Amino acid sequence: MSEVRGLQFGDLKDGVLTVQRSKLYLGGEDVVRDVNKTFLSTRQLVLPEYLIRMIEAIPHENDDDFIVPVNYQIIRKHLRKLAQAKGYTLTFHDLRHLNASLMLALGIPDKYAMERGGWSTPSTLKSVYQHTFTEERKKVDEQIDGFFNAILGEEESPQDEPQE
Repeated sequence: MSEVRGLQFGDLKDGVLTVQRSKLYLGGEDVVRDVNKTFLSTRQLVLPEYLIRMIEAIPHENDDDFIVPVNYQIIRKHLRKLAQAKGYTLTFHDLRHLNASLMLALGIPDKYAMERGGWSTPSTLKSVYQHTFTEERKKVDEQIDGFFNAILGEEESPQDEPQE
């Protein structure tokens, strides 16, 4: 959330958003940190056209204005409300885990996932942020079972055969 709150209009140029600072809430006030936590956390993301239009539609006076000028409590409150309306419990930080897990499910190579998420090591990406999805796990299990069933010469496993 601090990186999102730290984005300024000047960070968006020619469809590329540079994530280069954070805006933290410390001791009851906002504190802007002009550099990210690690060198690799500073990154550039090519945005889809619809996001560019949304950002450009936000009223602002200059490039130093923050794209998301609200405090973290308001963001957290609205995210919680949206998630609950869909039957989910979700924090803003959970979105980083979801993003990493989606990239895993889509087969995005680790190097690109690390670059997009700002993670400096594959171990952080894999052991902390990437998780499996139930439906994808079922497909993997079926693929592995299918492989061994083919070796054994069986079309389908006994539990898959219809019962009479």
